[in-house]
Amino acid sequence: MTEVTGTAETTGTAGTTKTAGTTGTTGTTGTWPLTVTAPGPAGRGASALASLVHPLDPDVFRTAYWQRRPLHVQGPAGRFRDLFTMADLREAVSRQRELGLLIRASGDHEGDGGAAGAHVAVEASDVAGHLGRGASICVEPIERAAPRIAELAARLKHELGHHGDASVKCYLSPHGYGFNTHFDAHVVTTLQLDGHKRWRLSRAPGVPFPLGNAFAGPDGGVRYIGRAPSSVRPWERPEISEETFAEVLLGPGDVLCLPAGTWHSAKAVGHSLAVNIAFAPADILKLLTDAVRPRLEERETWRSGLPTTGGTTKKASGKPSGDPAGEPAGRSSGSPPRENSGKAYVTAAATASSTTNATGTAGDTTDTKGTTGTAGDTTGTTGTAEGDAAGTVAGFLAERREELIDALRALPLDGDLPAAATSASPGSAAARMAAQPPAVAGTDDRRLQCVLTVANAEVAAGWYERVLGCRVMAAIPEFGWIELASPVPGVSIGLSEIPTAGVSGGAVLDFRVDDLERVRELLDGDGTTPPARTRDVAGVARFLESSDIDGNRLMFYQPDDDRKRI
Repeated sequence: MTEVTGTAETTGTAGTTKTAGTTGTTGTTGTWPLTVTAPGPAGRGASALASLVHPLDPDVFRTAYWQRRPLHVQGPAGRFRDLFTMADLREAVSRQRELGLLIRASGDHEGDGGAAGAHVAVEASDVAGHLGRGASICVEPIERAAPRIAELAARLKHELGHHGDASVKCYLSPHGYGFNTHFDAHVVTTLQLDGHKRWRLSRAPGVPFPLGNAFAGPDGGVRYIGRAPSSVRPWERPEISEETFAEVLLGPGDVLCLPAGTWHSAKAVGHSLAVNIAFAPADILKLLTDAVRPRLEERETWRSGLPTTGGTTKKASGKPSGDPAGEPAGRSSGSPPRENSGKAYVTAAATASSTTNATGTAGDTTDTKGTTGTAGDTTGTTGTAEGDAAGTVAGFLAERREELIDALRALPLDGDLPAAATSASPGSAAARMAAQPPAVAGTDDRRLQCVLTVANAEVAAGWYERVLGCRVMAAIPEFGWIELASPVPGVSIGLSEIPTAGVSGGAVLDFRVDDLERVRELLDGDGTTPPARTRDVAGVARFLESSDIDGNRLMFYQPDDDRKRI
C-alpha cells in the first residue's frame, strides 16, 4: 500500500466531495486523489517516470491513473529549471525552417466560448506580434530543438511500455490566453516550466479513447475537428457539464496528466510556459490490417477488386464516379493531379501559362448490366446502383469470410509489435509532422498565404483540389487547418475551420487562367456552387465571378491577349 496526500475524489461520481489526506492502493478502483504534493525531489537515481510522478509509486500511477483518471502532481518549483527555457524557445523559433517546426497562434481567451480563436499557422517573424496582440503560441515538434526534452519523452515512453507515438509541443501564453474546452485523442502530459496556468478538467474522460479531437461548442454540443456532424456517432456525443469539472492551478514544477478524451481548458495566469508530451495510442486496427494484407494479397481473388455492378455507381454527390468533375478513383488526398484529370489550372499573372488543360472524359465508369450473385443474393439484380454496390460488397465478403478468418488465425500475434504500430495515430498533427523532413532554408518560395474561413476544412480542401487543381501541403485535423499549394507560384491557400464559415465581403482571390470556358465548365459541372457569372471588359479581359462552397468569393480572368492567341 502506498500512502499519498492530496485532494481525494471517488471513482465513478461526477460531483465528488474533496477531502484532504487520503490513502490509495495499487488497485484500479477505490478512492484516488486528483492532486498530490511532493514534499521534495525524488530520491537520487530515480527513473524519469518515478521523478515525474513522485510521491506516487510508478506502479500506482500505471495501474490507477494512466489512461484512467487525471493526476496533478505539485512538484518542487525548480525541478524543470534546466529542461527548457524561454531562451531555448527563442532559439527554436529562430530556426523554424531549419528544424521544420510548425508554429500556431490561438486567439482563445478567458470569457469566450467554444473554439473562438482560429488556430492558424504563423511564421517565426510574426510570433512577437501575435503575442503582443493577445494569442497563445504553440510550437511543435519542439523535441527537434530540445535534446533534453527528446530524451525525457523517450525514457517515459520506454518506462510506460507505450507502443504509440510520443511527441512534444511547447505552449507560451500571455495572461488570460490558452485553449478553450476541448479533448484530445491522446494522453496529455503537461510540464509547467514557468508562470502559472489554470486548468478546468472533467474528472473522467468524456469519451474514452476518442477517434479524434473535439471542442465544446458554444451551444454545449461537441464539434469534432475535420469531421462532418453527420459522421459523428451517438457514443461520440457526450453531455458536457462543466459545473462538475475540477479546477487546478499549475505552477513551476507541476505536472498534469490527463487520459485521452478528458475535457479540459487552460488559461495563463500572468504568463505561462509549458511543454506537453502527447502519447497517442497505437492504431490497433491498422496494425491488424497491415499484418493480414500480405497474406491476402497472395490470392488473386483479393487483388481483383469487386465485380462490376449494373448501372453507373454514383457518389454521394450524385455524380458518376468517373465524372471529370469528380475525384479520380484511387487518388489519395494531397497527391498531385493526374494527367487528363479535367482540372482547371491557374497561372501567375506575370508569367505565361505553362500548364495544359486536358479534357476529362466521362468514360471511367464501367456500365455493365447485372452482377454475379452470391449466397443470399439475387443474380442479375436490377435495383439502384447503390443497392447493387452494397449487395456486391456484402456478397464478396460473405464468400470469402472463411478465407479472412483463416488468415487472421494464421497471424503470429505472440511476437513483437511491428514498427507500424509505433507510429502516430492516423491524421494526427504528430503523424503529419513526423512524415515531413526538416525544411532547408530557402527551399520554399511561397511568400503569400490567403486564409479563408470554411465550415469543414477537409470538404473544402477536396473542392479546391477537385476543381482548381490545388494540392494539400499540410493539415492539422485537430485544429481544423489545411494549407494548400496554389498553382500560382508564391501563393498558398489556408483553410481555417470555424463554426460560422463564409463571408459576404472582404478580399477576393483573383486567378489568371488559360481557358475561361473550361473553368466555367468545371465550376458549374461540380454542382456545389451557384452558377458562375461572366462579364467582359473589351480590350482588357473576360472575367468569371464565382465562390467556393463556403461562400468565399473567387474571380478568374483571361486577358484578351491570351484569347487572341487561341
